[in-house]
Amino acid sequence: GWIPAGEAIGKVNGKWYGIPDFLVPFLSAWRTDVWKPAGYTKDHLETWQDLFDFAPKLKAAGVPVGTAMSQTSDGEHTWRSLMWSYGAYEFTKDGKDVAIDSKETRQVLDLAKGLFANMEPAVLSWADVDNNTYLQSGKGSWIYNPISAYRTVEGQNPSLAAKILVDNPLKGPKDQISSIQWTVYGIWNFSKNIDAARQFLIDYTDNWEDQMTASKGYNNPFLKAHQKKPMPILGTDTKLSHLQDVANFVQPIGYPGPATQAAFDALNQHVVTDMFTNYCTGKKSADDAIAEAVKRLKDSLSKFK
Repeated sequence: GWIPAGEAIGKVNGKWYGIPDFLVPFLSAWRTDVWKPAGYTKDHLETWQDLFDFAPKLKAAGVPVGTAMSQTSDGEHTWRSLMWSYGAYEFTKDGKDVAIDSKETRQVLDLAKGLFANMEPAVLSWADVDNNTYLQSGKGSWIYNPISAYRTVEGQNPSLAAKILVDNPLKGPKDQISSIQWTVYGIWNFSKNIDAARQFLIDYTDNWEDQMTASKGYNNPFLKAHQKKPMPILGTDTKLSHLQDVANFVQPIGYPGPATQAAFDALNQHVVTDMFTNYCTGKKSADDAIAEAVKRLKDSLSKFK
C-alpha cells in the first residue's frame, strides 16, 4: 500500500485519480564544525527548539542560520513544516473551513520572529537557490532544504561537505513532520492510448530504484514496500542512512485535510509566507497578519465550492 501522503495526493474523495511518483522532503543541513563549538552536544539536529536555542549563538559566531522568508517554494514548505510541528494549520481536517486563527499559529509566528532576528536580512529576498548557495559559501550554519543542497556541496567542496550533516525533519511539541514537494502521474480519460499509458506507469514504477539512485536520494518513494531497508543510495551511506525513515515524517499541502484545489491556490497565492513575513518584519501585528490570512484562505475556499 501507500504511505498516507501518497493517498492524500493520489485520491480525490476516496477515489484514485493518479499514481504518486516521488516525494521530496525538507531536511536540516547543518554544520557540525560551528554547532559543536557553540555547545550543541547531540549527534543529530532533532527539534525546532534546538534551532531556536542555538540561532543566537550561531549568529554571534558569525555563521547565522538561514531559511527563506520570501515568496518561494522553500519558504512555503519550511513555514508549513514549522506550523504543523506545533499544531497550527491552514484548514480543518475536512478541508472545508479555515483553521489558521489559533493560539498555535500565534506561537509559531513568535518563534519565527525570534529566528528571523538571528538571520541575515537577505532572507527576505531569497529565491529557491539562495539557501543552497548560502550553505555552499561557508557563511551559513543551517538551512532547511531537500538533500540537493548537500549534494551540490559534496561535489564542489568535499572538505565543507564533510562538516555538514543532513537530518530528518525537525520535531515540534505536536509532531515531527515536513511539508513535501512531489509528483503524481495521471492518464487523461480522453487519451487514445490509455492501455499503453497504464503499462508505461506500471513499468516505470517497477524501476523506482533507478530513479532514486539517479537522484542521489532526492526522489523518495511513496509505496510502503519501497521503504524496505537498505534503500538505494541512502541505505549504503552511513552518514545518511537515518534518512531512510523520512517517509514517516511527511505530508502534502492541505494537511491535516485533503490536498484540495483550495489548498494549492493558497500555496500559489503565498498566503503562508506573506503571513510570516508581515509579522516577522513588523509590518503587521499577529492579529492583523492572521486576519489577512483568514480572509485570503476563505477566498481560496470560495473559488472551488
